Amino acid sequence: MRPLPAYLALAGRLVVGGSLVVSGFTKLMLPPEELAMAMEAYRLIPLSMAVPFARALPWVELFVGAFLALGFMMRFSVPGALALFGMFLAALSSALIRGLNIADCGCFGRSHLTPSQAILMDSVFLVLLAIVLFDKQHFFSFDRWLQPSKDRKAPHRHV
Repeated sequence: MRPLPAYLALAGRLVVGGSLVVSGFTKLMLPPEELAMAMEAYRLIPLSMAVPFARALPWVELFVGAFLALGFMMRFSVPGALALFGMFLAALSSALIRGLNIADCGCFGRSHLTPSQAILMDSVFLVLLAIVLFDKQHFFSFDRWLQPSKDRKAPHRHV
């Protein structure tokens, strides 16, 4: 099997990372209680836990998204993004299966995406993340830039 073109993984990193940055930023612009109420509609966590979660989630999205888009700490940012979208898909699917009436998924603050639209979007993001996960070239990334070159020799030390 031929390796995927490096630009495809780069595009995936930029799209998924950028969406996490936008999502985290828009959530930070709203009161955390508003996001907590959107979370509570899923009936997966108690309201007492929803507020602390609503305070933390935008920051996690912002940092994971920025690291992913920049190709920084890919060993952690890719699994972090996979975990976030896995959690989002589980919550959205659970709401649909249980027949909960959720008008807005809460994905981008006040986005007005339905759960079905968000499931489709998150599924596409998971496919893009799979491409990023299996890309070993890390084209145009901080990780690649910071990685020591195999062509360069270690400095010779005289004892």
